[in-house]
Amino acid sequence: MVTSAPMNTIQRYAIRRTWGNETNSDPGTVIKTVFTVGKPENARVQTRLERESMVYRDIIQEDFVDSYRNLTLKTVMCLKWASEFCPGAKFVMKADDDTFVNIYSLVRYLKRLPATNTRGLVTGYLYSGAKPVRNRTSQRGKPNKWYLSKQEYSRETFPNYPCGFAYVMSGDVVRPLYEVSPTVKYLFLEDVFLGLCLEKLGIEPVHHYGFHIINVAITRCITDGQLASHWHKRPLDMIHAWNRLNHMCKIEKFHARNQAYILIQSMGQLEDRGGSRLANKPVIY
Repeated sequence: MVTSAPMNTIQRYAIRRTWGNETNSDPGTVIKTVFTVGKPENARVQTRLERESMVYRDIIQEDFVDSYRNLTLKTVMCLKWASEFCPGAKFVMKADDDTFVNIYSLVRYLKRLPATNTRGLVTGYLYSGAKPVRNRTSQRGKPNKWYLSKQEYSRETFPNYPCGFAYVMSGDVVRPLYEVSPTVKYLFLEDVFLGLCLEKLGIEPVHHYGFHIINVAITRCITDGQLASHWHKRPLDMIHAWNRLNHMCKIEKFHARNQAYILIQSMGQLEDRGGSRLANKPVIY
């Protein structure tokens, strides 16, 4: 589920062209990508959004003003939609529309999780012991968008929470999170709000080193160290990252085939020297 601003048409298009288009990236795996938005204040943007929705049929919209202070409403909207329309999903991912997801690595990582780790799971880039910002203005004298008064949040630290740009939840926690959300005091910091909901449910989020809060260059096709990275602000950045990822995949597949060929050749030479010693041995490709 990709949280997106209504006017970010090109970002959504870039995701559809890249990692969001991998609906069958692995045998036996089905992935559905949808975009969640609120209401724009500009009527023309709404008209364009409706046309886009008619073409792609992957946009979910609810009746609240799409703004930074309403991001929590968008997150709750994601939980609501996933629990109602994807109750059988094994995993649900929430990502912002400036996040790049290495879908190949992510699918492999989730498939290789032990059965004991596929329930009660929430993982991403974890913030632990973070404190609320109490200064109304930044060092440059501008209003601080993360400012929280003690009336809004009285505690001195936040509960552990995954950074909101991208995180993965096992399917069993989605509905409980949605159902507990009305009982938690509203906080406009959507990832902190999620952490408060997790705290109330007694679920501890887990840090994963493959989630990066900055734009990280792709260096491998399949690696647990590069599952998702943030700050791909330009759609072209998304496309470049996708092209590089697939280039790395081609290189790795070539080397894998080459290594398999060398192995087969070596085994053939051993068989020639040793008669039938290896005749009944399995060959690994």
